[in-house]
Amino acid sequence: MDEKKYLELIDENDKVIKYEIIMAFKLEETNKYYVVYTDNLENDVINIYAANYDPFDDTKFEKIATEKEWQIIAAQVKELIPQKNFNLQNKNDN
Repeated sequence: MDEKKYLELIDENDKVIKYEIIMAFKLEETNKYYVVYTDNLENDVINIYAANYDPFDDTKFEKIATEKEWQIIAAQVKELIPQKNFNLQNKNDN
C-alpha cells in the first residue's frame, strides 16, 4: 500500500495547516510541476487545492496561471478519484 505524503503550509493567520498530497506531476506542455492536495480526503465533498511549485525549493508555491492548466489538473483529479465530488481551488499560501 502507498504511504501517504503530506505538506504543511502556513495560512494567513500564521497557523500551520497539514495537507495530504493527492498527486504531484510535471506537465510537459508548460514545463511546470504541480501539486494537488487536500485537507479533507474522507468527506463526501472534498476541497482540493492545486499549485505549481519548484521541485528544488519546496517552499515556493504559485497559483495556477491559466484555464488550460486548470482543465488538465481537473481531468487528472477526476481520473484519480472519480467516485468523489470535489471543489478544486487555486491555493497560494506562500
